[in-house]
Amino acid sequence: MVTPGVYLFAFLLGIASTLPLGPSGMCIVSAFALKGSKSGRQALSGLVLAEILFMAMALLLKYLGILALNHSVEVFFTMIFSLFLIVFGFKTFKSRKVEEAQFPSSFSKIFGLSVMNPTILLFYLGLLIMAEKKLGPDLSWGPIVSLGAVFLIGVISTLLILGEIAQRRCDFIKNNMVNIKVVIGPLFMIMGISSAIFSL
Repeated sequence: MVTPGVYLFAFLLGIASTLPLGPSGMCIVSAFALKGSKSGRQALSGLVLAEILFMAMALLLKYLGILALNHSVEVFFTMIFSLFLIVFGFKTFKSRKVEEAQFPSSFSKIFGLSVMNPTILLFYLGLLIMAEKKLGPDLSWGPIVSLGAVFLIGVISTLLILGEIAQRRCDFIKNNMVNIKVVIGPLFMIMGISSAIFSL
């Protein structure tokens, strides 16, 4: 049986997994700040669609009896994402001298950015494995899907709140876009290199 505490944990996990903003999260918050709520919500919709897609893939693997992927597949996925982080970081840093250049913010671009992060699939597989260990392997589809929905609500709520906060600080963000890129670009490159090293 899934208790209210388990749903609360799923919600808090959604918040905790979102706070260290990745490329998609950073672009969504930037869209809120620089282009307004409508653009921010469209960007957020791209992330949500990608999350639902990966969640469905994880559920399909569970249905097929394949929860854990072998180490070489996990390394391959991680390497893809690491390369993506490095390229994203480099492009962000390279565009620092063009103050008008902003982060991607359209629905399709955020969806593309999110789909380029196959480690989300590994994350959902990990959540399913954890749920089976805590709640039993015979857990029905209803509670699993509802837990996934609560997790996504945590993700969405966090990005909406951060987006609204960013809107109030939009002048600061616009005036410091160069400095933001100088910090964010190398940070994502370091994250990509570190992720690749630790996956081996």
